[in-house]
Amino acid sequence: GCGEQTMLSLALNVYVYRYPKHSDQYTADLEESAKHYIESGVTRELTFRLDDGSFAVFAKPPASTWLTAF
Repeated sequence: GCGEQTMLSLALNVYVYRYPKHSDQYTADLEESAKHYIESGVTRELTFRLDDGSFAVFAKPPASTWLTAF
């Protein structure tokens, strides 16, 4: 997927990671699984980072202001 799809998936995994900690649905397995997906998402998202630190939709210029800000 592109940088936007990767970022949205990463954000969803962060929400999934945080929600159970504030509810009765927390399990260690869920936490470990979410951490794995977050780490994978960050690694993948970094492939869309340009030399100036901004992020692009397709791993090459131009940069995406929205994606960089998110």
